[in-house]
Amino acid sequence: MHTIWFIHYSTVEISSRNAFLAINQAFEILQQTLEERKKTLLSELEAISLSKTTALTLQKEQFEKMVGDIGHYTDMASQILQTHTDHEIVALGGLIPTELQATLKRVQTISLTPNQHSNISVSLKTDDLVRQLSKLGEIIVFFPSPSSCTWMSTSVAKVGTRYHVKVQSKTSKGEEYPHGGVEVKGEMRSKTHNGAVVYGEVEDHRDGTYTITLTPQTAGPHQLLVTMDGQHVQNSPNDLDVRSKRDYHTLCNAQQVIQCNRPSCVAIHDNGDIYVGSGYHRIYVFGQTGQLKNTIGSMGSGDGQFSSPCGISTKGDVLYVADGGNCRVQKLTSSGKFLHKFGQQESGQGQFNWPSAVIIDSNNKLIVSDYGKGSGNHRFQSPWGLALDPQGNIHVAAQGSNSIKVFSKEGVYVRMYGDPNCPIGIAIDDEGYSLVSENSGDCLSIYDPEGNKIHTVGNLKDPWGTALDPRDGSVFIANYGANTVLKEEGTIFFVKMCGGLKYNVGICSFKPTTEGLKRMLAKPMVRKEPVTADMLKAMVEATGQEPPFLPAGDAIAAANAGVQDTLFKRHGCWKSESAKDGYGKDSVQRWLEFSKDLGI
Repeated sequence: MHTIWFIHYSTVEISSRNAFLAINQAFEILQQTLEERKKTLLSELEAISLSKTTALTLQKEQFEKMVGDIGHYTDMASQILQTHTDHEIVALGGLIPTELQATLKRVQTISLTPNQHSNISVSLKTDDLVRQLSKLGEIIVFFPSPSSCTWMSTSVAKVGTRYHVKVQSKTSKGEEYPHGGVEVKGEMRSKTHNGAVVYGEVEDHRDGTYTITLTPQTAGPHQLLVTMDGQHVQNSPNDLDVRSKRDYHTLCNAQQVIQCNRPSCVAIHDNGDIYVGSGYHRIYVFGQTGQLKNTIGSMGSGDGQFSSPCGISTKGDVLYVADGGNCRVQKLTSSGKFLHKFGQQESGQGQFNWPSAVIIDSNNKLIVSDYGKGSGNHRFQSPWGLALDPQGNIHVAAQGSNSIKVFSKEGVYVRMYGDPNCPIGIAIDDEGYSLVSENSGDCLSIYDPEGNKIHTVGNLKDPWGTALDPRDGSVFIANYGANTVLKEEGTIFFVKMCGGLKYNVGICSFKPTTEGLKRMLAKPMVRKEPVTADMLKAMVEATGQEPPFLPAGDAIAAANAGVQDTLFKRHGCWKSESAKDGYGKDSVQRWLEFSKDLGI
């Protein structure tokens, strides 16, 4: 409390001193300006006075010379009359009048009136100036208004991690308050755990801004409160989601949220929408629950068309797509409207062989990986996925060297880590953990910030791109070989929607034969609900899969129904040696044709 009073006394003293200095400085400037103006006016007066005096003196001298000339000829005539004979007077009489007439003509050209006004005056309008000076300046006592003050922070915090809130103090007019010394407080209140409170540490930057640092201790919903002089600032209190730190060692299975043909890349928009690039040359946009919201593009090389889109990056209302087969990068709105494109198939700078990924750095610069191109001492050998770590370093999934290469934001090689088996996708969380999808390894590998592998999630099928939800850190995987996009949400499992029912499924990829389907339809499911042709039709309509392809989830339903192991492969690996021995006849491997067996 004593500290608070000291801060207020200090603020008064400092602001008073600043005001005192400002007043003196302003009047010194005024005095200097008046003195300079005085010198200017006096200089102008002196110049005008000298000019007028010089002009009058010249006119006077001309007049005096005229009078002298006339007097000279008058005196000459008088002398001739007095001293000369009549004969001499007659002889000289013609000369004098001629000279006198010439002089008189010159006199006519000279004004006998002074040609310069002798009156000099000045207009200062001091009355107006005095009135303005008498009202010059005003002592204003202003202070921040809590209801006008703003603050910024993220909506998600992590247990044990320092959480920062930036506060900007403002006046009641919405103008930034440029001084510190105001009492600012911040706290987190748990909506569970008996309302446990965490109080923040406040740093006063003495320029009207403050930083509040809090370290939450419990996970769950919280309220974030920010006050100034005991009053809530704008938008306080506000909801805050505090989450436990992710333990990647517990990452095991996933929830199948989207079924999509040949998903190659995935990106999560800030609003939660899921953008999926497809081997069918389109970008599918799904909602947070997996419902299809939009389809962008079609196969082709025109504006807004694609040929094997390999990488997607979103920022605000802008979507960037690495259009691999067309050797270019396209810029579209998030709704799919074409805006711009660049690149073509060449080996020069700014040209591409096969752009495979695109990301946006903190300076809004695009970084594009070009599959098959490389240069310098750290030749990529088929670079694919790209990601930025919290320091802005660029991590490149180098397929050819089965490694992750790291470069500074300036492009300088830093280090290499990992031994992934054909890495394609890479995503990095806000703590620096890297998640790398291994296409040939059928797994997702997790590396700590130092590059040490700490965990592997297996049982995937040709995984390509991977992404993190910027809102909560959920992991998304484009599971190319299984035609699915997977989302990790802790310890969960694969599920398949079928006719409105959910089935626990295990992990398998399966294309049943006609024989297998008949056996599946003849047996009850785990939940005792029989699988019917209508259910499979509904599944096809819900997922967008077209005949004759049967989605992998149907195979899972068949497995739950007791279909023998010889009728399916398990993500590239035989489930048992006996299954391997019994698999191989073409009649068993033949794909189901919906139009014949289900009447679709």
